[in-house]
Amino acid sequence: MITTISSINIRYKNNDVDLAEIHFSSREEDYSVTTNGYFHFTKEEFEGKSVRELVEMIKEKHVERIINPFAPDEEENEEGYEHTGD
Repeated sequence: MITTISSINIRYKNNDVDLAEIHFSSREEDYSVTTNGYFHFTKEEFEGKSVRELVEMIKEKHVERIINPFAPDEEENEEGYEHTGD
């Protein structure tokens, strides 16, 4: 898959980097499959990484999410949608 970072939003806490929200798009060369989204990375995960390393981290998280669509603190409700606790 071809993965492209489209934007990086940095969140600050007490004037220090807290986390990075990295938006991406991915596609097969023939466009038969396309996806887009974002993942959060902590300061420790994000800091000092090259774009190539960030793309690989996105691919790893993407595969993990496909295999396990709900993180441990999420649960699916009756309609099949994510329950956020709100």
